[in-house]
Amino acid sequence: MSQYIKSGETYEIFSVPVYKVELNLDVNSIIKSCLNVYETGANRKISNLGGFQTGLNIKEHGKFLNQLTKDVEKNATIFASEFINSNPQKVKSLWLNINKYKDSNLSHLHTGCDLSGCFYLKTPENCGAIVFQHPAIDLLSLYDDTQNIEYRNSWNSLSWEFEPKENWLYLFPAWLKHYVKPNENKNQDRISIAMNLKA
Repeated sequence: MSQYIKSGETYEIFSVPVYKVELNLDVNSIIKSCLNVYETGANRKISNLGGFQTGLNIKEHGKFLNQLTKDVEKNATIFASEFINSNPQKVKSLWLNINKYKDSNLSHLHTGCDLSGCFYLKTPENCGAIVFQHPAIDLLSLYDDTQNIEYRNSWNSLSWEFEPKENWLYLFPAWLKHYVKPNENKNQDRISIAMNLKA
């Protein structure tokens, strides 16, 4: 007598959202303004290995940031309503990143806010993907060492990366660790504006 075994059900009980949207902004005009900031702004070191990073003041630099800020807040509010709440998200801080050849950003997260994001202004070929790390990466890497995983998916991947694209905005939970791979383009810079938001 053969035994019948029912197939089981798999539940996806935990998941980390990342939001991606293409904006329709005049990136060339924004880049020109950013290069003026680059020439006059003070470089700061936070997560950047090489490269240039400086804060952007909405009051001082508002002219070229106004539409970006509006678009970011609109999309962040839509995104947050899917997993936090429907309160309007507001940009709390913005900063300019310019990564030259071999420049990168260390793994980090953002405290004191709900969401973080990055808007890409200039993304030449091989300029460095943004990489999101699984929240349990330390435990998963121990498991990973003992298994022969043939196929990577959202359940067993230690990290997930996205190639930056000009005029695209990425938003993600501020607690999600991420880093930026080195810019391997010898001739062109990678330029982005990053931001933190809170309801």
